[in-house]
Amino acid sequence: MPAYKDEKRGTWYVRFRYTDWTGKRVETTKRGFAKKGDAQKYEDEAKREKTAAAGMTFGELYKIYIEDARHRLRQTTIITKETIIEKHVLNYFTTSLLENISAANIRQWQTSLIKKGMAPTYIHFIQSQFSAVMNYAVKYYGLPSNPIKIAGPVGKTKAPVMDYWTIDEYQKYMAAETSPLHRAAIMILFWAGLRCGEMLALTPADVDTEKRILRVNKTYHYIGKGREFTTPPKTPGSIRDVTIPSVVLDAIQALSKKMYGEPDRIIPISAEALRQHFDYIIRKAGIKRIRIHDLRHSHASYLINKNVPIKIISARLGHDNVETTLRTYAHIYKDTEATVSEMLEEDAKKYSCGQTEVKQK
Repeated sequence: MPAYKDEKRGTWYVRFRYTDWTGKRVETTKRGFAKKGDAQKYEDEAKREKTAAAGMTFGELYKIYIEDARHRLRQTTIITKETIIEKHVLNYFTTSLLENISAANIRQWQTSLIKKGMAPTYIHFIQSQFSAVMNYAVKYYGLPSNPIKIAGPVGKTKAPVMDYWTIDEYQKYMAAETSPLHRAAIMILFWAGLRCGEMLALTPADVDTEKRILRVNKTYHYIGKGREFTTPPKTPGSIRDVTIPSVVLDAIQALSKKMYGEPDRIIPISAEALRQHFDYIIRKAGIKRIRIHDLRHSHASYLINKNVPIKIISARLGHDNVETTLRTYAHIYKDTEATVSEMLEEDAKKYSCGQTEVKQK
């Protein structure tokens, strides 16, 4: 459509129609151009930008995206996406029109995450989930481009080398822990090497008291607002039986006696509540801070330093293959090389004493 002269103001304006994402025909007007050419240029650019995504908010896009994903992705993946987007993105962009979300907006949002003190890898993961939704709009709703790509990456793709506790550090923590519930939880994580979700999913039926075995066959998820799920474990290899020391079994049985009735889960709390209490006791005990997940690494480190065969360690951790275990804990094996070297040197000297030297002819 042509540009029009606004005789009253002495400027130019354009008026044109486009179809929004609901299929509705919308008319829009833009005034205030000093030159006719500027008005026409704006109309040409606006028509290219007013695609099927026009008039759609991010909140509306997210509902379409997640419903589409439900028919194509695993339930655990959907739960993760819902948790991340609803907690860290919707509160910022729910009512924002897609066409108005700019790279500058994204940079401001990135800064808000950084200020919260989140782990760099977690921030990177949040943005990747956000970007997946925007890419969906580009591919299926004609959004010209993904502003997240223009804003650039944030956070880190790889976490720093994992941390773990020694037996001494574990003992210091347990000396400061007085809650039977949390004592049992930490003991299971440290001495069985379970993932946090696997531990939280354990029910009384999963405990074989005669053989001292925990039967790992599900993972617990809580995504707020009273929504909780149990799903199959991370991989097929994660379904396993894990033996536990008698002291861990004693802690579980003592805890069950304190529970009112028959609890659905042995440790009936959320991962977030467990983490908050864990951090509190660490500060109280004055020991090195690690993540809850690092208790699993502590278990692996303990077994490696006890020279337990890698195949057994891999099976206890629920890895699908030994290569995964070796790749994950390669740095711990390197840490033990110096100790092994010293042991070999000492034993070689010890058992070589008294040997007759071979005389050269």
